[in-house]
Amino acid sequence: MAVRGKTESCDCRGIFNKLIENLSRFRTELMGVAIIMVMFCHNTIQISDNRFNFIWKSISSYSQVGVDIFLILSGFGCVFSIQKTSTYREFIWRRISRIIPTYIIVDGAWCIMQKIIWNTSVIETAKEYSLASFFIHGVLSEWYIAAILVLYVSCPFFYYLLKCDRKRYYLLFVTIFIVSICASFFDLPDTIYTINEIFIVRIPAFGVGILLGEYMISGEFKNSELKGIHNKNVCWIVFFLLCVTVSLLIVNSTYNNINKWCVMRALFLPLGLLLSVFLCRVMRYGNIRRIFRLFGGITLELYLLHGKILNVVDSFVQNKMGNGMSTLIIIQIISVLLAVGIALIIQKGYRAIRSIPVIH
Repeated sequence: MAVRGKTESCDCRGIFNKLIENLSRFRTELMGVAIIMVMFCHNTIQISDNRFNFIWKSISSYSQVGVDIFLILSGFGCVFSIQKTSTYREFIWRRISRIIPTYIIVDGAWCIMQKIIWNTSVIETAKEYSLASFFIHGVLSEWYIAAILVLYVSCPFFYYLLKCDRKRYYLLFVTIFIVSICASFFDLPDTIYTINEIFIVRIPAFGVGILLGEYMISGEFKNSELKGIHNKNVCWIVFFLLCVTVSLLIVNSTYNNINKWCVMRALFLPLGLLLSVFLCRVMRYGNIRRIFRLFGGITLELYLLHGKILNVVDSFVQNKMGNGMSTLIIIQIISVLLAVGIALIIQKGYRAIRSIPVIH
């Protein structure tokens, strides 16, 4: 019995170790998978075939797991970024300088394009796509950019708490999760309702990414003597999954006013982790890995571009071809190809500008 217990402990620890190693090894590829899933989420096109329409909407709904994979990987990567920077200001500047210029270029061009194509007010479009619109009015146009910037600003404080008091770190994110679920019982203002179901319930995914990154940096996951730490982690994971189970029971109960999407997205964290474990096995195949790496290298650009290009392509193609299943497939292929092409151009231009030496 003692030998079996030791073997089981090693196997569990081996799976945990492999997950952390693969998150580091295949981070870009996993980001590629996540952005492909997010592009599925951008689809809001209705087609005439109701059966296929239901299947397509179900796929696009569950593809939101890609957002949670993004948050896990972002938290994971932030730990390495913190190690490479000497000050808080430098860390924040690196994150902002990567996001804001691309955001301004893409959304600025989109404001002008909407004016040309649909004669929409540039000012109104700029308000809709501003980062503040998510937190002020609950507008989802660029919600992820606004949310991830808040998490980046908070990340050094989260990391400091993790280093100083791990129990309080665990407690913080479990509390965020529970409060978010409990808040879904109440009739909240629309903006708070939206922020809670889209963003707050997903904050623990970012926290899990930071925790896994710290394990990787510190080398704890390789130390065979730290069995107690892993056992505690298992307890926390079991507790978290128990919370999810209770939440699902609540959803299926007689409470009709609960925000079911909030609870559904709470499930996406464990689903995202399990999906990451499976995808790391797929990354062994070179051709598939290269495709995901391509997409993973332009995730920011694709996120900003794809939904907008999809709207433009949809407005032109559906007018000429109707709203059948073949039309939907054609729209998706054209929008993805255009988004990838423009994203690569923007990224190359951005890198070229950054490589120009600064004259003091």
